[in-house]
Amino acid sequence: MFNPVHNMKIIDAGITTERLACSRNKTEFMEHAIKEGGFLFSVYGLGNLIEKAFCKVCNKLLNNPIDLNINVIMDNNFSKALNNRTVIQDLNRFKNTGKSLTEKLNFLQNNPENILVHTAKKSGIIKTVENNQIDTSKFIDIKQLDKLSNQLETIQNKFNISNIPIEKYINKTKYLKVASVMTNMIVSCIVLGYFIPKYIYNFRLNKTGTTNFHVAEDLRNNK
Repeated sequence: MFNPVHNMKIIDAGITTERLACSRNKTEFMEHAIKEGGFLFSVYGLGNLIEKAFCKVCNKLLNNPIDLNINVIMDNNFSKALNNRTVIQDLNRFKNTGKSLTEKLNFLQNNPENILVHTAKKSGIIKTVENNQIDTSKFIDIKQLDKLSNQLETIQNKFNISNIPIEKYINKTKYLKVASVMTNMIVSCIVLGYFIPKYIYNFRLNKTGTTNFHVAEDLRNNK
């Protein structure tokens, strides 16, 4: 696998399986299950849910889509294209290249100034080598390009009806993007640092009548 996130999922799943398999009693097994399950959910599930909810609020209520990569949002060429209202024109050029994969790849190679190609490079969908040329040895996910195209079209349409200067619109988008990241981090830290330990604490108390870990209790009882 070339996806580092998927690789980490496999490693974490292996660690979790080992901890569950090596549990010394049912209580320890359940505590490991709660802790590891909460960790996996917070790292691989909760963040995506928070991000999607924040993006939806910004898009629907604030007219500021923030699902673009931060490198794209901060890019001057993107701001110029957005302000000049040429984004959709560039997107249509890509859509009209044809349906075959060869035609699409040729378009990407021969149109570096197209805003879709430019932002795809900025967001890492298209890998580059020296002189910002496309690295043809790397895989290009056309589905990710289509997703990026929809995101660019959405933000262009939202900007067109915003009636505010481009600098103000971009700055607002940056602040909302940062706020979404900070919200994600804070919520995840609270879940991992408070709610999951609190739940384990209450589970142990209800199950064993004590908050001490069973090893400490076993040592005390064997004295």
